[in-house]
Amino acid sequence: MYLEFMEEYEAMGHMSSTNNKIPDSPHYFIPHQCVLRPQSTSTKLRVVFDASSRTSTQVALNDILMVGPTIQEELYSTLLRFRLHKFALAADVKKMYRQVMVDEADRNFQLIVWRRDPSESLKIFKLNTVTYGTSPAPYLAIRCLSRLGEIAQDSCPKAAKVIQNDFYVDDLLTGARSVEDLLSLRDEVSQVLQEAGFELAKWFSNCPELSASESAVMPLTAD
Repeated sequence: MYLEFMEEYEAMGHMSSTNNKIPDSPHYFIPHQCVLRPQSTSTKLRVVFDASSRTSTQVALNDILMVGPTIQEELYSTLLRFRLHKFALAADVKKMYRQVMVDEADRNFQLIVWRRDPSESLKIFKLNTVTYGTSPAPYLAIRCLSRLGEIAQDSCPKAAKVIQNDFYVDDLLTGARSVEDLLSLRDEVSQVLQEAGFELAKWFSNCPELSASESAVMPLTAD
């Protein structure tokens, strides 16, 4: 599973090989390890990157990165608003952090060592996207989501409002008063996010019509 995860990472362009030489300019190697979640329905093994690991200078990458401000409401407020809807809709952004590209000039601070088999020589790769395990990762991904909402205000005002107010990190918690409004909202939000590479998955709803229209949408219960 570790091997599959890393091969997918490279195949999707989220990491790429280098000339296998340690850069002369400032750089940082991020250690990585796996976290097993057997109960997960999608990703049972996730590779996490430890940017808090200290180097020979006793300084970690996370020690010198700015975290960024909190720009989302507290979860409590989001949940209260979510419960007011007659018809509820929930989903999450697939691989949210990894859909946000990091500037080429900064990728030397996201180097890793990896090989597919112990018989191979160690190879140096660079991570091209926002990396889970770095201090500013949540802010960078959430700010991109917020910016999409700002851009869509004129063309899709309802979707823009949802994107700006009804997300908690990568989790969408929204709803509507009628089935028609719910379906329209789902389609608009999906379209706006899809155009920027954010794909919504794991749909859940308490709306029978919506659940029946797509096999991907599962019933949302009180449990």
